[in-house]
Amino acid sequence: MAIEVINCVELAKQEKKRTKVMTTRKMHAWVHYYPNSGDHDEMHCHNQDQTFICFEGQCTMHFPDGGKA
Repeated sequence: MAIEVINCVELAKQEKKRTKVMTTRKMHAWVHYYPNSGDHDEMHCHNQDQTFICFEGQCTMHFPDGGKA
Protein backbone atom coordinates (compact mmCIF):
# COMPACT_ATOMS: atom_id res chain seq x y z
CA MET A 1 0.00 0.00 0.00
CA ALA A 2 1.42 3.40 -0.99
CA ILE A 3 1.63 6.29 1.45
CA GLU A 4 -0.77 9.16 0.85
CA VAL A 5 -0.68 12.37 2.87
CA ILE A 6 -4.04 14.16 3.18
CA ASN A 7 -5.23 17.41 4.73
CA CYS A 8 -8.17 16.27 6.86
CA VAL A 9 -9.64 19.77 7.26
CA GLU A 10 -9.59 20.42 3.50
CA LEU A 11 -11.03 16.96 2.80
CA ALA A 12 -13.89 17.53 5.26
CA LYS A 13 -14.74 20.94 3.80
CA GLN A 14 -14.59 19.58 0.25
CA GLU A 15 -16.69 16.44 0.80
CA LYS A 16 -19.06 17.85 3.47
CA LYS A 17 -19.88 14.33 4.72
CA ARG A 18 -18.32 11.40 6.56
CA THR A 19 -15.53 10.21 4.26
CA LYS A 20 -13.62 6.93 4.43
CA VAL A 21 -9.88 7.63 4.43
CA MET A 22 -8.57 4.06 4.67
CA THR A 23 -9.55 0.49 5.50
CA THR A 24 -7.28 -2.46 6.24
CA ARG A 25 -7.76 -5.79 8.02
CA LYS A 26 -6.71 -4.21 11.33
CA MET A 27 -7.71 -0.56 11.07
CA HIS A 28 -10.07 1.87 9.43
CA ALA A 29 -10.24 5.67 9.48
CA TRP A 30 -12.81 8.29 8.52
CA VAL A 31 -12.99 12.04 8.48
CA HIS A 32 -16.30 13.19 9.96
CA TYR A 33 -17.85 16.54 9.03
CA TYR A 34 -20.12 18.47 11.40
CA PRO A 35 -20.67 21.96 9.94
CA ASN A 36 -22.95 23.36 12.66
CA SER A 37 -22.57 23.68 16.40
CA GLY A 38 -24.59 20.89 18.01
CA ASP A 39 -24.45 18.54 15.01
CA HIS A 40 -24.02 14.98 16.27
CA ASP A 41 -24.44 11.28 15.63
CA GLU A 42 -27.02 9.25 17.54
CA MET A 43 -25.77 7.41 20.65
CA HIS A 44 -24.04 4.18 19.63
CA CYS A 45 -21.22 1.95 20.82
CA HIS A 46 -18.01 0.57 19.39
CA ASN A 47 -16.79 -2.94 20.18
CA GLN A 48 -13.12 -1.97 19.94
CA ASP A 49 -10.90 0.92 20.97
CA GLN A 50 -11.42 4.20 19.12
CA THR A 51 -9.27 7.31 18.65
CA PHE A 52 -10.80 10.73 18.02
CA ILE A 53 -9.06 13.93 16.91
CA CYS A 54 -10.86 17.28 16.64
CA PHE A 55 -9.16 19.54 14.05
CA GLU A 56 -11.36 22.63 14.40
CA GLY A 57 -13.83 23.78 17.04
CA GLN A 58 -14.53 21.49 19.97
CA CYS A 59 -15.98 18.04 20.58
CA THR A 60 -17.99 16.84 23.58
CA MET A 61 -18.79 13.14 23.91
CA HIS A 62 -21.68 12.06 26.12
CA PHE A 63 -21.76 8.61 27.74
CA PRO A 64 -24.71 6.43 28.84
CA ASP A 65 -23.79 6.89 32.53
CA GLY A 66 -24.22 10.67 32.18
CA GLY A 67 -20.51 11.38 31.97
CA LYS A 68 -18.97 13.42 29.23
CA ALA A 69 -15.53 14.23 27.87
